[in-house]
Amino acid sequence: MMRRALLLGGVAVAAGAGWALTQGFFATGEVAMTYEDFRTRAIADLAHDADDLISFTPATTPLFQEIRSAAPAYLPLMLRLVDDPTVPVAVKFGASAAMLDLPVVDLAEYLSRLVDAARSQPGLIDTAEAVAMNHYRSSSFLAPGQVADWALVDHAGRPPVAAVLRKLWEAPDLPAWARAEGTPLHDLFAAR
Repeated sequence: MMRRALLLGGVAVAAGAGWALTQGFFATGEVAMTYEDFRTRAIADLAHDADDLISFTPATTPLFQEIRSAAPAYLPLMLRLVDDPTVPVAVKFGASAAMLDLPVVDLAEYLSRLVDAARSQPGLIDTAEAVAMNHYRSSSFLAPGQVADWALVDHAGRPPVAAVLRKLWEAPDLPAWARAEGTPLHDLFAAR
């Protein structure tokens, strides 16, 4: 009897572990959507002007919340979106807020890609700065939990984050207001 109970318990543990592993695999796998379909949906649902964060309407869309819930899986599509010069910067600004749910190291890599892409895409540096500081969370009309509540700059002590924040600080097109005294980037780098 005891042996049977132990055997059944072992099978249950193994099945549970297997289920958990497969859920993790599928949660971090790629999204079953073509880039063209993703691009079309992002343009339709996620565009937002960087100069207007009183309201942030992309956060209310199902696509935005879907991306947030599986940010690592959407990362390959988002990287293509960032690199695509035919996609308006406003779409990249709105969509990038959904990437704030990436793990810290992955978000640092995403920010690095934004900074690199900003060299050839005027206005994209504002998106990079907003991602680093998570300005999206200051929108007046967001419901709790519609965007991530932390910022990459809060992890500036971690080497990959420090490196990408320095890269952002040194970007020639970073707006003067982002370098002003009292800003997080100024506090991190101006005195050094």
